[in-house]
Amino acid sequence: MSTPLVVVQCTASDLLSSGYQRKQGGGLDGEDAASYAVGALRDAGLGPVVLAAPDVAENHETIPALARRWGVESFLGAELDTVRRLVEAAAAAGADTIARVVMASFYVDPRIVRGQLAQLDAADAEYCTLPRDFNINFGADVVRAAALQRVPEMIDRLPRALHATARYRPWPFLELDAEHFAVTTFGDLPPVSAEHVAWIREQLNWPERAGPGFEGGEYEALAADYVRAGDVVLDAGCGHGQITSILARHAAAVVGVDYDASMIAFARERFPELEFEAADLQRWSRPGRFDVIFHTHTLEHCRDAVGTLTNLRASLKPGGRLVVEVPLELRPGIINPHHEREYTVAMLTEELQRAGFAIREQRGVCRGIYGPAQTAREAFMAVCTAAAGGDA
Repeated sequence: MSTPLVVVQCTASDLLSSGYQRKQGGGLDGEDAASYAVGALRDAGLGPVVLAAPDVAENHETIPALARRWGVESFLGAELDTVRRLVEAAAAAGADTIARVVMASFYVDPRIVRGQLAQLDAADAEYCTLPRDFNINFGADVVRAAALQRVPEMIDRLPRALHATARYRPWPFLELDAEHFAVTTFGDLPPVSAEHVAWIREQLNWPERAGPGFEGGEYEALAADYVRAGDVVLDAGCGHGQITSILARHAAAVVGVDYDASMIAFARERFPELEFEAADLQRWSRPGRFDVIFHTHTLEHCRDAVGTLTNLRASLKPGGRLVVEVPLELRPGIINPHHEREYTVAMLTEELQRAGFAIREQRGVCRGIYGPAQTAREAFMAVCTAAAGGDA
């Protein structure tokens, strides 16, 4: 087995010291490599580790300084073309195989990555992933550099609207394009104990992707599909406002609401031309105001999910649409400490029905790409209207 290059895809806003991260006490030390994917992979000795970050101003000093402190390499490359950045990082290191992870996956399991590398060789494959019902962030995207070099050819076969997304996030396209890429799945997974899952959930300040470098490109497709030019739209659980800004390009008006007043302040700073409000969606409503409500990766944070959905239904105009997306329940268990629950399709369906909604359309989410429900890897999306006899 050739020595791989372990690539930690990152940017300065991933860091726990970043203004984009929630400032919550308890858990990870933002200066420690072990608080990110870097530490475990460096210490496992799988191969040289490089922090591969976008070549933008905020990374010019931060990323090389971190790499020196943590005893790894750094590489600054294309900002939103991840494929090009990884190919160039591999070429600079003289590596023909890449094990790619994201900075935030501090719980990555080197045993799984090692197994994926072995599986790639044993199967004489070009890309190795994990089973669809297992959390991909415990492992890596293990890929031949030569396969990544062919991704531009794959992109040419895709609809133009997906080109930028595929350059930024090629993994679902590789996984689903078995006709042109030799794909294998590592299924001999080591056990992950309940105690370890519980420890992960204790890290309340774990890093999440939220700032520059997370452009939410997949939501451009959703906005184009479900927002009409004259629509008034609610982004219910807007966070830092990135998705709100995308919706605003398609709608007549958009309002972003989030319970976290500090997030709303940051959203207003980033997008001063947009309307934001700090409120608890479990109690907040604006009866009959909105044509479309986007409620993406927020319901899992709400203690009263059915009450939240009921309030959202009240805020819809007659015939209005709710677009709701939730994380799927995966092995080895819920790890995000901020999630009250994660979902099976049956669970979400039941909650929507109790809140007075009927599902009109559903899609699966595979690494941020929307497709048929059966391709879902990490999330599930449903488009709903008020059921017959509902108030909206």
